[in-house]
Amino acid sequence: MLQALVITLREGFEAFLIVAISLSYLRQSGRAQLISAVHWGIAVAIGVSALGGYLLYHAANQEWLEGPLAMIAAVSVAGNLAWHCYHALGRNGRTEGHSTPRGLIVSDGRRSGSPVPRQHRSWTV
Repeated sequence: MLQALVITLREGFEAFLIVAISLSYLRQSGRAQLISAVHWGIAVAIGVSALGGYLLYHAANQEWLEGPLAMIAAVSVAGNLAWHCYHALGRNGRTEGHSTPRGLIVSDGRRSGSPVPRQHRSWTV
């Protein structure tokens, strides 16, 4: 019981940090009109979580559901990672450059195996 409580508190704290960072970013970037979307997302997440918990608690064969739910979670995390990587390259690539397995790509298109000095950081995608 104590382990479940600790895990729940840890996950809740992580969710709180993500929401707080998102709201702070939206306010500082002048996109305050999107804050209501974050609040709607929180409400939907709580509702889906409560519904899922209720259905899993009352499921006849909970072990049978573990595999498909683990696959859904893995696909969800992989999709989220891919989405963030795609958008990070699109945004940061114009201002900070991007890294490849062979090194950094700098403004003239050549690859650099070592970091470029700060005064030469004119990166492009």
